[in-house]
Amino acid sequence: VTRAEVAAFIGIRLDALIDAAPRRMPDIATDVRTPWAAPWILPVTRAGVMSIYPNHTFQPSASVRRGDLAATVAALLRIVGASRPADLARWQAVKPRFVDLSAAHVSYPAVSLAVGAGAMSADRAGRFDPTRLATVAYLDAAVRRVSQLAARQP
Repeated sequence: VTRAEVAAFIGIRLDALIDAAPRRMPDIATDVRTPWAAPWILPVTRAGVMSIYPNHTFQPSASVRRGDLAATVAALLRIVGASRPADLARWQAVKPRFVDLSAAHVSYPAVSLAVGAGAMSADRAGRFDPTRLATVAYLDAAVRRVSQLAARQP
């Protein structure tokens, strides 16, 4: 999936969560006016779910890897957890072990949160494979789980 597809998928499927998220001042992005996903990119970045790169681009056509998707899912889970701190603490307390991702890896906190909440998982061999390209199936499963968690009563 591309960054534009992820932003649109989240913007459409989790619109209430994105609308309820605290607004942060978005960074300036030079490449978000004309993509087909433009209506969803700004709200998703303003909610802090996806970011603008330091070179002021969103790069809507860039492919998303599983580690990137985990970072996006973790941001969504933090929004859900803002009104349910006990749930967020429980998800964060899960410290899964992966054969290909140590606890010292820069992606580990996001991956751990996404896995701890049940939004993403490792394969049977215990590999998370953060550099593997994300698929629509991974995105759909993660967004469905976040939606389920968001719908639960605090």
